[in-house]
Amino acid sequence: MRRSSSHKNWFRVEDGLDTMFGPCGEQIEAGFALLDFLETVSDDSQLLKRRFRLLPDARLAQLSRPVEGTWRQITSELMRERGFAQHRGTVDPYVERLLIECDGTRELNTLLDPLVTSLEADKAKAIPLICGILRGLIQRGFLIPS
Repeated sequence: MRRSSSHKNWFRVEDGLDTMFGPCGEQIEAGFALLDFLETVSDDSQLLKRRFRLLPDARLAQLSRPVEGTWRQITSELMRERGFAQHRGTVDPYVERLLIECDGTRELNTLLDPLVTSLEADKAKAIPLICGILRGLIQRGFLIPS
C-alpha cells in the first residue's frame, strides 16, 4: 500500500510467496520506486524516450525437447536469481532480443524499430502492445531506468 502526498496513492496485492532467494527488502523498496517511475511515463511516447538496462540478476531459462535429431526450444522463462521467485514469466524470442539490447545506452524507440520490422507489424498497432509488455517488465523489476 502506498499513501503519499507527492505520488498517486495505490494498493496492490500479490499471491503469497512460494520461494524467496535471499533477502527481499531492497527489491520491495525498488518496487516502490519503479511504480513511482511508471507514474511519470504514463504516455507511451514518454516511455519510448527513456533508456533502460536489464536487471543484472535476470536469468533466462530455456526448455527444449528432442525433435528429429535436434533440440527444439519449447519455452523460455525469465526469472530473477535473487529475491522474489514469483517475479518470473515466459517470454518469446522477440522479447528476449529486446531485453538483451537494453544496456542503458539507447532509447527504447531506437530498439523497437527493428523489432516491429521483424514482426512485420503495423507500428501504430504494435507499439501500445509492446509498451504494455515493457511496463510489466519494469513493474516486475526486470528493466531498470538508466
